[in-house]
Amino acid sequence: MARLIQQYLLAGERRKSMAEKFKTNRKALGSLSLGIVSLFIPVLGIPFGIIGVIFSKIAKEEIKNTNEEGSGLATAGMVCSIAGILIQLFWLLVAILSIYSG
Repeated sequence: MARLIQQYLLAGERRKSMAEKFKTNRKALGSLSLGIVSLFIPVLGIPFGIIGVIFSKIAKEEIKNTNEEGSGLATAGMVCSIAGILIQLFWLLVAILSIYSG
């Protein structure tokens, strides 16, 4: 019985060290979230996209310096943020042109 308890405790320590080792960068997750939001929310998508790009750049630097996980999330956040900015600028241009052409 004592041996089972000891094995269980050792397994718990291994799991904890694995969780600490593979920590995901929170700014990378935030940049992805902001990038996705910037795709779908009119007008506010532009500032959300800009903030997403900034978070993505910061996350990439932090990931490189700290060996955290989340490089793919930061890249996806950058792509979604840029796409969101471009889509929102396109719709803003369409709105302005439709007001002045009519």
